Amino acid sequence: MIVVAVAVVVGGWALTSHLVASANALPEGVAARVGDTDITQEQFEIQQRLVRYQRTIALVGAQGFQKADLHLVPLQEDPEVCASWVREYASEETLAAASDEQLRDACTSAASGLHDDTLAQLLSARLTEASASALDVEVDEAAFDARVEQFTTVIGGEDQLGTLESAAGITDTDVRQRLRESLLEEAVRAKVKSDTDTSSATEAEQRRYYDENPGAFVAEPETRDAGYIVADTEEAATEARQRIEAGDSFETVAADLPKELSKEADPASGDHSGLRFSELSSGLGQLVFAAETGVLGEVTRIEEGWAVVRVDGITPRRDLTFEQAQEEHGDQLEKVAAAEKPDWAWQAYQEQTRAEWLPQIRCAPEHYVEGYCGA
Repeated sequence: MIVVAVAVVVGGWALTSHLVASANALPEGVAARVGDTDITQEQFEIQQRLVRYQRTIALVGAQGFQKADLHLVPLQEDPEVCASWVREYASEETLAAASDEQLRDACTSAASGLHDDTLAQLLSARLTEASASALDVEVDEAAFDARVEQFTTVIGGEDQLGTLESAAGITDTDVRQRLRESLLEEAVRAKVKSDTDTSSATEAEQRRYYDENPGAFVAEPETRDAGYIVADTEEAATEARQRIEAGDSFETVAADLPKELSKEADPASGDHSGLRFSELSSGLGQLVFAAETGVLGEVTRIEEGWAVVRVDGITPRRDLTFEQAQEEHGDQLEKVAAAEKPDWAWQAYQEQTRAEWLPQIRCAPEHYVEGYCGA
């Protein structure tokens, strides 16, 4: 299945982005200014080509990119056009589990936030540089050389990398700069996290972990009352569904299903009450616990065979209260909360840094990203 996540979380600096107008004017050719440092329109365009290149590779792979005569995915076109392009050029392995709808969704996801991601990466790099200076952090050159070598190997060698860069309209210097920025951000994050004490967690920190992780401490899991048939062939499952739709019970249809057409399921086909996810075989469990209540599902291919499912009732999960979790799992709760403290420290550091720098960040009106652009 193709999955392209396009959240504006770049270089570790998460932000909420929204295009708005700005009355602040910058010199022509300047996209944004961070303190006294300008981000030029040319830098923005180079970075945007890098983002499109990254998303093209994510959608079709390096070999698919070559197969398509080194053209970038038409992300800005109608999702149908993009999906057809991906269907034609992506590898068989990439497409194996991808439906047309999933391809359209992947294209829509890849196209969304293209502008915002581009500017966010550039601004993020400037914040990272400021943080690295404040924390006295530098990129380890041996690690940088290793990262460049790893990236080159993944792409398929120096010649292949050069060909792809040329097609994407970027240079080796552009790619190396992005890799260096990524490593610098990792070094800053590691420094902030390493200064965090993880030997214990206060009650407030344990409460935070509990509140942020519903379902971590369960008194009773969700259960479902459901009927299902798992057959060996699509035809047998379709016939079973037609009988159930006409009024027969799952139990009756399961009993009538010839042994050679039935498929091993755990528990066996029929009507069941109080099913837990852990009691069901893998594919069947996912299907039952994703189904809507009272809706007879379509015949679906799962790991165990061809299945028809109807959920008749749901008993929601019941969580332990915080006090019960403390009493019954106190050591575990403190341990997992303490393990989260470095991530919380990094989150707090990001928020503080953004707040300090926001008044010093100016963006051209056409490039304004709320949350990163201030004055």
